[in-house]
This record gives sequence, C-alpha cells and structure tokens, in this order.
Amino acid sequence: LVNVCEQADLDGRLIYYLKQNLVTTVGGTRACTVRVAGLGVSGIMAEISNPDNQNLKVSLVGGRVLLNGRQISEREADLKHNDILIFGFACCFRVVYPSEGD
Repeated sequence: LVNVCEQADLDGRLIYYLKQNLVTTVGGTRACTVRVAGLGVSGIMAEISNPDNQNLKVSLVGGRVLLNGRQISEREADLKHNDILIFGFACCFRVVYPSEGD
C-alpha cells in the first residue's frame, strides 16, 4: 500500500508491505497493523489478506471503506494493481503489486 496525497512532496511517502500469509488490519486502534487517523476513521476498519503475493483481498470490518470510489458492500473484494482504497474521509492508499511495475 502506498499513500496518495494531493501534496506532491507527501504523495507516495508512506509504504506498507503486505506480508504473505498474514492478515493486515487497517484502522485507528493500536492493534492495527496499518494505523491511520483522520475524519471518519474508527477501530478496525478492514482486513487485507495476501495468500500468495498474487491475489490480495480486502474484507470490510466496519466503517467507511471505499474501493475505487465505491463503498465496499461485499464481505470480500479482490484488489488489483493501482486500485485506490480510502479509509474514512481522509486516508487514501494505492495498491501496488511490485511485479506489475508502474
């Protein structure tokens, strides 16, 4: 996950590696692997699984989580290279598969 920011000097400065065979939690609590803060951020908001470094999946736990501008409505959604995840109203990340390049 790479952060997306309107300010060019801050864009892409935060990088979170999603480890294989581990579930990464995203939200506002200390228990989260990726801890975010801002408007609309609550406890644990989502879980991202990486079973094989080829197929990432995001599962909604609670709160406002958007995938490419749409609220995640299914229990689980596939993540593709360059997908955009928004947590709450202010935390935006781009999904990057290193094998895909840019």
